[in-house]
Amino acid sequence: MKLRIYDDSVRLRLTPSEVAQIGRGVPVESVCRFPNGTTLTYALIAADAPTIDARFAAERVVVVLPRGRAAQWAASADVSLRSEQRDNGVLDILIEKDFACLEPRDADDDTDRYPNPQAQPKA
Repeated sequence: MKLRIYDDSVRLRLTPSEVAQIGRGVPVESVCRFPNGTTLTYALIAADAPTIDARFAAERVVVVLPRGRAAQWAASADVSLRSEQRDNGVLDILIEKDFACLEPRDADDDTDRYPNPQAQPKA
């Protein structure tokens, strides 16, 4: 799972295996380890919740997805789910299926990615 934070927005991008996992109600979690020994953990959790929301506490970002929406999204061709969480301002939350890159990158592994709909067929 990839995490992107930009100003007041949080975006999670999931591989096909992670989408299947969250569709079954199993949490998806990743950890970024920093050289000084601290970590940033980020997770997507399917729960009995009315809306998509995000929380940050104790070096952990958790996005909660209603269980029914998780199962429905995982079984569909829909690419993304979006929500706005209003509290002290507005946080934009986007959960997406991760597509293979159009241009290969040295550090990227596209083996568990959705086919990119903009990719040209190979001759």
